Amino acid sequence: MEEKKANSLSCPVCSALHIPQKQNLKNGIFMGTCQSCGHFFKFRCSNSVESSITITVNGKSYSVGSEYSGSTTLNSFLRDSRISTGTKYMCKEGGCGTCLVQAKLYEPITMEKQSYAVNSCLVPLFSCDGWEVTTIEGVDSTSVQAVPKRLAQYNGSQCGFCSPGQVMNIHALLDYHGGAVTKQMVEDASDSVICRCTGFRPILDAMKSFAEDVPDIEDVHTKRCDRTGQTCTGSCHKQSSQLALKDAQWFKPSTVPDLIKMIKDNKGKNYRLVFGNTGFGVYKELDPKNFDVLIDLRGVTELYGIDFDPTIVLGSGLSLSQLYDVLYRGSNEPQFGYFKEMCKIISKVATSSVRNLGTWAGNLMLKHKHPEFQSDIYTMLEAVRAQLNIVLNGETRVIPVSEFLSQDMTDSVIVAMFLNAVPDSHHIRVYKVNKRTQSAHSDVNAGMNFDIDVTQNFRVKSQPTIVFGGISKSFVHATKTEEYLVGKALGDQNTLIGK
Repeated sequence: MEEKKANSLSCPVCSALHIPQKQNLKNGIFMGTCQSCGHFFKFRCSNSVESSITITVNGKSYSVGSEYSGSTTLNSFLRDSRISTGTKYMCKEGGCGTCLVQAKLYEPITMEKQSYAVNSCLVPLFSCDGWEVTTIEGVDSTSVQAVPKRLAQYNGSQCGFCSPGQVMNIHALLDYHGGAVTKQMVEDASDSVICRCTGFRPILDAMKSFAEDVPDIEDVHTKRCDRTGQTCTGSCHKQSSQLALKDAQWFKPSTVPDLIKMIKDNKGKNYRLVFGNTGFGVYKELDPKNFDVLIDLRGVTELYGIDFDPTIVLGSGLSLSQLYDVLYRGSNEPQFGYFKEMCKIISKVATSSVRNLGTWAGNLMLKHKHPEFQSDIYTMLEAVRAQLNIVLNGETRVIPVSEFLSQDMTDSVIVAMFLNAVPDSHHIRVYKVNKRTQSAHSDVNAGMNFDIDVTQNFRVKSQPTIVFGGISKSFVHATKTEEYLVGKALGDQNTLIGK
């Protein structure tokens, strides 16, 4: 008997995938006959093989197994099973917001589960293991403070098709902040749902009626585990496991070493790392149904790490919304004033519900796979000269973002990024030109980082960073301009005309 890992449940002759049945698993050995070629084989299982996941919707628990494919979305599950027909869908790209539901997800600053509005049309069903989901059917609609009743009172329901999404969007926002939201917070969150009937005025008025003044946000403090003394990542590790579905294998690592091992064990196979699946809204090739092996990153708690002592280390599992929150809280420190520029750009990426799901690292990987993608996140991180902690073929390396696009990322994963303090003489700006302020890709974006002596007619002290996106697949740095400006005074007219 050849010893195999549980993540290789395929016929050694024809490579056909098989679903392990509990009755065929004895003493850690799975035995069966290939239904494709008839070969009898055995596998030794080293990881736990699960047959189902558990998801709670509106307070009721549901067990979901291999009767669903790996590409099934949370939206399809809710609607097809008639659990929530009020949860709608339209674009299936995370753009319209009619599919919004509320989900309790791990928030790394408070280290607790918090409510987020997420696009159920993008979320893979099997990444929802252990989730607490609230749909429009689970929202109180009778009390004075009920969001549906408030929307109706302000005549914001219109045709009603997008109303469930509008309700769930603000319901999650109120729940996250304990009801203490400002009008600006409500307005910023309203980019998630497109209304097809009106100019949003009655909807926005209804949602802003919940607003009130709130206290200043607390500073970020690094929290450490009482047991290990290491930076706390939210919970102690759970056992890594796998699901054998009817069309794919779904792996759930709980630690970075387990993740790296799963990547190594599936080397050469048609696999994909999955977190928020928001990239599917841009490139349809990322549909989970196109892959034989799916590795779910949500359970890898180390990827949510936040450390400000002394170097800023931000884990790759932070969603764009969580990254914004961390940077906003740290932006008052003089050496990290450039965080304000980063927040400005992050707030214009996609919509708030997409930012609740998608990670900054996933955005970078989308840019790596598709150089033509106008990634605001890549331009921003290149402008601030961030560094990436990457596990390349099992070996940990730290590289500048400037080397990322040329790096072979096959069988590799981004673990974290490093941000550095900068002196006051550095001026960092990030720009974006797009058709709409929100929910639109950049036509062109740019990031600039200049070390300037303002006392000498704004002399450029060292080679600046000038980054552009959206020009072409290969153009990133304005290298000749960067070299030309060294030692030049920006206040000199001759510098601007190139003399």
